[in-house]
Amino acid sequence: MTIFKSIKQFSADNPAFPEGGLRHAIFHKGTQLETEGAIVSFGRKRLINEGVWLQLTKDGFFNKIAGSNKRRLAS
Repeated sequence: MTIFKSIKQFSADNPAFPEGGLRHAIFHKGTQLETEGAIVSFGRKRLINEGVWLQLTKDGFFNKIAGSNKRRLAS
């Protein structure tokens, strides 16, 4: 089952992903995220496919978003 959530809903359900960080990732990787099926447009709204987004995160898709090449270690 595919679950779509607004940025606000996704952030509330997954506190490791703040709204600003989600918007930043979508701004810089929006086309790639659409191709991967992680986001869809619904009118003017962007909806996140929760399962795909989390899998991309596990796979390292977001290791480099906007010019930063540094990898951070988990605390």
